[in-house]
Amino acid sequence: MVNHLRTLLLNSSAASLNTDCDWAQYVDPAFRPVSLSPAMRSTWRILFGSGPDSWSLNWSAARYLNILHLSELSSFVGYYDSRLSYQAPVLLDDSLPLALLTPLDGASSPQLTGVPAEHSDGKAYNDFEVLLVGGVVTVQDLIRGTSTSVPAGAAGDWSAPIAVARSGLHIRVPLAADGAWRVTTVVPVSQSIAEILQNLESSSGQWYGELFALRSSEPLSTFHSLWSNNRSDALKFAAFLLAWVWRAEELRNA
Repeated sequence: MVNHLRTLLLNSSAASLNTDCDWAQYVDPAFRPVSLSPAMRSTWRILFGSGPDSWSLNWSAARYLNILHLSELSSFVGYYDSRLSYQAPVLLDDSLPLALLTPLDGASSPQLTGVPAEHSDGKAYNDFEVLLVGGVVTVQDLIRGTSTSVPAGAAGDWSAPIAVARSGLHIRVPLAADGAWRVTTVVPVSQSIAEILQNLESSSGQWYGELFALRSSEPLSTFHSLWSNNRSDALKFAAFLLAWVWRAEELRNA
């Protein structure tokens, strides 16, 4: 299977990962997600978030595979299948996070301030519509299906600053006429590898026995040794990722 290790780590179908982002990679259409144990699902959520979208999944996968490719464990990336659709390391977009503002139906341009913020559910791609109707501003979260409405207020010809849901942004819209605007943000996961490792270590009682059950044999012995004894966060994390994939492969073939 092309991109075998990456595909197992994501454990998501090709259809669910279909996205136009530059860091997406090939996923075999025949791959079916593995039925994970509770412990494996718990660690997967630590790695990818509670409700990630295809943008954040592909971003995290690129980030994690870069760590593996640049580590002394890089040869294990091709252990099951050496075919890759990408050249490592994958370059990640350094223009992120970003916010795009689009007036709809000829509306005048508003003022947008703030820095796009990461949402707690782990979704990287966020889409909002802002409507001004009769002095009331409604902000619709098109991804999560929620909306809020507040009086526009007034500061001269402009509304008061209004929060664009939980995007980290505020918008001031022109009050001369009703209008509509689209606000789109792309915000990758900001959690550091050290923070992820801390979460894995604090929950190790739930997954350690399953991932390292065969630690007396290779290559699990190597992964276990590096996880238990290495002081390098990157190498320790790489060892965990490989142990996780090895267990996923066992479950896939069970």
